Amino acid sequence: MKKRNLFNELMEGFAAIEAARRGEMQIKKIRVELNPPSAVQAKVLPNPPRKKNRVH
Repeated sequence: MKKRNLFNELMEGFAAIEAARRGEMQIKKIRVELNPPSAVQAKVLPNPPRKKNRVH
């Protein structure tokens, strides 16, 4: 499996955005419908583990 280079992918994306702004290419746009956030109660969340040997 080939390892991805995320920095290069980000740079290609920014180059595509610049080209689209100049009118040289068109970027496909997709609309996504978001679900409403679910209600979370404090009782449901576990207590995070306390870190020992911390210097304050």
